[in-house]
Amino acid sequence: MRPTELIPTLLRAGVELPRGVLGDAAWDLARVTRVDEDPPADAVRTVSTEHWSDLREAIGSALRRAEASGATGLDGLIALSADDDPGNPLALALAEQAGRALAGVLERAKARMATLPGTTEPGVILGAAGSIAADCLDLSSADFEDEIETYLRAGETPAALRDLARETGDAELRAWAHEALDELDRRDLVE
Repeated sequence: MRPTELIPTLLRAGVELPRGVLGDAAWDLARVTRVDEDPPADAVRTVSTEHWSDLREAIGSALRRAEASGATGLDGLIALSADDDPGNPLALALAEQAGRALAGVLERAKARMATLPGTTEPGVILGAAGSIAADCLDLSSADFEDEIETYLRAGETPAALRDLARETGDAELRAWAHEALDELDRRDLVE
C-alpha cells in the first residue's frame, strides 16, 4: 500500500504529526507541495527521518486510543507504529500529511496577509497574526475549552485575559511560538 493511501484512514482516526513540533524539513516540504500532485518523495522521507524516532511511540498510542474509541482499519497501522524504520508506509504517510497540512497553513497565511497591505490598525494586524499562529500550531478553541469558559465567566476583563494567557501556555511555549513566527520566511507568505 502506498503511504498516500493511508492518509484518509489516519485523518478519520484523528492521528497526525503535531504541527507544533514540526521542523524545517516539514516547512520545506510544505513549500513544494501542491494540492493535486504527490509531493517529492525525497522531501517526504526527510520529514519522516527527522520526526519518526521521536514521535513513533506517541503515534502508536494515538492509534490505539482511536481504535479503542471505535475507529476501524487501524490494525496494520498500529503494527507499523512499532517499526522504527522512518521509511515504513505509516511514517511516510504521516510525513506527507504533515507537508500537505502545512501547505494549507501557508495558503491561508497568504490569504490573511493579503488583507493587510496599508493596514495600520494594530487590532487588525494582531488578529491576522493570531490566526496565523493558531493555524501554524493547529490550535482550536476545543483545546482550551475550560480555560476559555473561565475567561468568559470572568467577564472578558483584562485581568481575565492575562489569566487566560497564563493558563493556555507557559512562558517557554509562548517564547517558542514567537520564535516560530519570526522564522517564517515572509517571501513564502506574501507574493
